Amino acid sequence: MDDVHGPRSPGTITRMDGLFIPRCPSPRGLVTPVPVDPDGWAGPTRGQARGPSWRRVGPGGYVPSTVVRTVEQRILEEWHNLPGSVVTGWAACRLWGAAYCDGLAPDGSERPVPLWVPKGRSVRPRPGRVVVRRAVDAGLVHRGRIDVLVPGAAAVEAAVEEVRRRGIAETVVLLDMVAAAGAALPEWISQALDRSPLHHRSSVRAALARCSERSCSPNETRMRLVWEDLCGLPAPLVNQEVFTPEGRFVARVDLLDPALGLVGEYDGAAHRTARRHARDVARESALRDLGLEVVRVVAGGLTSATGRAAAATLIRRGAARARTTGPGSWRLTGTGPRWQSACEGLREQLDPRCGT
Repeated sequence: MDDVHGPRSPGTITRMDGLFIPRCPSPRGLVTPVPVDPDGWAGPTRGQARGPSWRRVGPGGYVPSTVVRTVEQRILEEWHNLPGSVVTGWAACRLWGAAYCDGLAPDGSERPVPLWVPKGRSVRPRPGRVVVRRAVDAGLVHRGRIDVLVPGAAAVEAAVEEVRRRGIAETVVLLDMVAAAGAALPEWISQALDRSPLHHRSSVRAALARCSERSCSPNETRMRLVWEDLCGLPAPLVNQEVFTPEGRFVARVDLLDPALGLVGEYDGAAHRTARRHARDVARESALRDLGLEVVRVVAGGLTSATGRAAAATLIRRGAARARTTGPGSWRLTGTGPRWQSACEGLREQLDPRCGT
């Protein structure tokens, strides 16, 4: 589990200890913009609208200046300013619970809110939003009083944009985090992709094929891609429980190559405290006692070529050590509760027979 580096916007779900939490709450407490009201009952008077107590959010719309401009509030305001539109892409994924979709570019600037409108409709350009006129073969629902594209189609739209902006690897990260939040099941995304008329479908499908619904943070996914792409190792098990030969739980590890007995751990900012460090040392010692080789990649660097190369060097060295130590004595099954991914939990809610 790790932190997410770079600027965060209001409403992004990252605990104060640096631990990234994939899912954000359903949008609540959002304030719908109101027009000027000459009587001052349903909205500000013209004089009040010019004062410090109100904030203008678009043509004819105001909210009290005390309203916090969270990610969700910004989405609501842009959607409200384009009647008849539907929220799509990263913004829709955010409304479905994906905390990773915070609406920020890598440099910290705000990304425009993507809004779908029917083809042929004339829309005046406006900063803060981007208009999508594709023929989206998907339904829409209300989410916090906002018209939003259904989860699978929204994730496809977000993935297409991510492929264009940042490439396949970061699209894998996006899809992993959508799954980690339980915002959309991979099978929903695949079905929506089959119906999609968009370009870049092959790239999105390639990213989806590498998606792991068991990843818990962006840098866990980035470490996994380094593990596979730069080190040439087989796809590892993700967030896998490890048990003693007697079946006693030892640890849930970020990455595991069971054939090599190689464990990969990403240590974000949450691991820097003395208490957490002591726990990590004890945990690593217990894994080594079972014959597992442990590689730790510390916070930072996985978004740069230099950082990925450094991580690859650590993983290759760990793999070489694992090959010389031989098989250890441990199991993948045992007693105690099993960790469940958000997607597994979602499937059980949709079909109670799952997991029986």
